[in-house]
Amino acid sequence: MSGRSPWLGNRSSGSVPFGATLSRLGGPAPRSWVGGTADGDAGADTGALPAPGASRSSCGRCNDFADGRADLAQAKVDAIALGRAEGLAETARARDRLAAAAAAITRARAERDHSVTELIIDVALGLCAELAPAAAAIDRRGLAQLVSRALAQAGAGAPGGARDLVLRMCADDVAAVGSQLPSGVVCEVGADLVHGEVWVEAARLVVDGRWAPRLNALREPLVALVRAAEPAFELATDEDTGDGA
Repeated sequence: MSGRSPWLGNRSSGSVPFGATLSRLGGPAPRSWVGGTADGDAGADTGALPAPGASRSSCGRCNDFADGRADLAQAKVDAIALGRAEGLAETARARDRLAAAAAAITRARAERDHSVTELIIDVALGLCAELAPAAAAIDRRGLAQLVSRALAQAGAGAPGGARDLVLRMCADDVAAVGSQLPSGVVCEVGADLVHGEVWVEAARLVVDGRWAPRLNALREPLVALVRAAEPAFELATDEDTGDGA
């Protein structure tokens, strides 16, 4: 007992007070909200600063986001331009198809009109072929002129041209103009000829004065005359209206 010192008594110089060990056993020393010690503040500020690598990583993500927005905006512009170009091309193709369809309709209408015109003229000439003999039988004033023209085509007007000419007509027409023929013309009755028809035979020439060839000779001039009188319909184009780009 004499070699020990009491626990409440004076400690040796190398002993550590119990209260001094509390700061190392617990957490960090509490800081006042008004302000702490210089050492505590320095430690807190050092822990609050971001790491050097973290700042660079955050800026890289910002650049990627900006690049993505720029790419998206450019893609939008390109899509609008492409859509406009495709729309204009499709509109041009649609206009071409419409113009082709209108031209086809115009051609079909013109062909129909021409066919109807030719049909009407053929019907009219057919009626003339049926009515002309009856008209010639009633009025014979043009018969002598017809005979004279046919003989002139055969060469009767030339010196000695009336020789070897044979004129054929129906019996009534021969009786009507037989005495008015120039000398050297032989007049015969043609069994297949009707009123107003003549047939002249020369050595190297035949003049066909029947109704069918005479009316057929009028067909093409009549068709051309009617077509020239028809109104022309044309499809207006951009060059005509001034709307072309």
